[in-house]
Parts: sequence; structure tokens; C-alpha cells
Amino acid sequence: MLAEAGVLNRHPASRFAFAKTSENTLLFIDGEDYEVGAEFAKALCRQRQIDLDALIETANDDELQFIIELYNQGKIYFES
Repeated sequence: MLAEAGVLNRHPASRFAFAKTSENTLLFIDGEDYEVGAEFAKALCRQRQIDLDALIETANDDELQFIIELYNQGKIYFES
């Protein structure tokens, strides 16, 4: 279903970054931090227009749910 939604973009006012340590990867979005997989964080932060196929490919079930939460919060949006 996500793959058919169109082009995924980060909201221009939202800031995405990540930091990888030897123990985990922390994703930072608008001052909040989330522990996610390294490849998922890279796919989400790489560009403002997100490669949805790459993001889905790297995501586990919790991270797929997290994509929906980010959408519901307005931090990412679909453009057709």
C-alpha cells in the first residue's frame, strides 16, 4: 500500500539527522530521537525527496509503522 502512494517528501520545516554509534543508530527529527536501524536512518535522511522503495526495503515492521506515524504527524507527506 505504501509503495503505491506516490512520491514521499520530508516536510520543509522538519529537520532529519542521524548518528550511528557502535551500539545503535539514533534518528533525530525536530528535536526528538528514535532508535532505528542504520540503513533505515540513511534512507530517510539521504534527501528531502525520499526513495520510498529503498526505505521500505530497509524497514522492519516497527519502522514501517513509524513511517505512518511520521506521516500522521506531518513530518513527511506524499505528492502525486
